[in-house]
Amino acid sequence: MANQITHVALAEKKYDSLFSKFGKEDFFIGTVFPDIRYLGVIDRERTHNTNFLLPAILDGENTAFQAGVKYHCLVDAVREKFIIEQGLYALVPQSKYITQAIKCLEDEIYYPKVSDWAVYVAMLHKTLPEETAYGVASDDIARWHNLLADYFRKTPDDISREGLMMSIGFPKTVADEINTLVRQMRESGPVVGIIAQFWNNFDALLNE
Repeated sequence: MANQITHVALAEKKYDSLFSKFGKEDFFIGTVFPDIRYLGVIDRERTHNTNFLLPAILDGENTAFQAGVKYHCLVDAVREKFIIEQGLYALVPQSKYITQAIKCLEDEIYYPKVSDWAVYVAMLHKTLPEETAYGVASDDIARWHNLLADYFRKTPDDISREGLMMSIGFPKTVADEINTLVRQMRESGPVVGIIAQFWNNFDALLNE
């Protein structure tokens, strides 16, 4: 599963060519909504379905928000399949939190792919009725949006990663371990290479 910066960057990468018929703001809010489950306010199964393919997302019956939610799920599936096939997990340090650390490193690498993060921060200033339709309280949706807005404002670093991890319930000791893992993996050419390769090959991977 990808992290939030990665989801937005990959949504922007394909928005103009695939999703421009959907309203941009609602589509992008949809792409980051599913992981609100990290706040413990909704079960993962309610927001994630691993069976979505691109034609199901482009279906004209989807709202922009629904298309964004489905695209989030497709990105998660495509990414996980790719990094397993590339043997990434065999190249990284052994840790209970290595999955979170890989996602954080991806966010760091992909952050510069988006030219204007202020656009996406501004989109998070409102709550959509389709979000509350999931039964999540408006206050919790606002908390998720604010957490993401803070995280999106600058290139991820140890401090912002710690803030994100602790905001979703990890203790500081775990946030510190994740930061250490990110620093170690950042120095690994093969690991960084696989992450870059995913971005470069994403168009083809999306259609497999």
